[in-house]
Amino acid sequence: MKIRNRFVSNSSSSSFIVAFNDDPGSSEELRKMMFGNKKMHEGYSTVEIADYVFNDIQQQRLKKKRIDLISPEMIVCAEVGGDAERIVMKFLPELYNTDSDAYWDIVQYLERITENEFDDFIAENKGKIFYRFEFGDEGGKFFGVLEHSGIFGSLKHDVISHH
Repeated sequence: MKIRNRFVSNSSSSSFIVAFNDDPGSSEELRKMMFGNKKMHEGYSTVEIADYVFNDIQQQRLKKKRIDLISPEMIVCAEVGGDAERIVMKFLPELYNTDSDAYWDIVQYLERITENEFDDFIAENKGKIFYRFEFGDEGGKFFGVLEHSGIFGSLKHDVISHH
């Protein structure tokens, strides 16, 4: 019989892709898109939730600027199963030493190209603005609310559970 003497986690995470008709220009604009006039959601202020999600959107906007560095040749290499790190080193070697955040953002993007998790959803919502979110309940109750309580219920979205 095996006895565990340490904490065993039952955490989960989920990936969300949300299709926006308009790119949210502020946290308040995003809050209205997500919650309308509702002030509280599952014990948390809708302002607090929207602030957190909007901060994530701002980080993704920065990453999108970095993604613009990706050439069509790099995408083809990733689609046929090339190693993302080697692809970036071959086509953008200057990033490795000068901008490690950009380097890793591009590596992650190329790795996701082969996952095709949300291809159908994106195809069904052409012309929309997309943002992808990852939430996991291991960070505590707030993150559990982000993951499980339907914060994107008023927006077109898709979710993949990683339980």
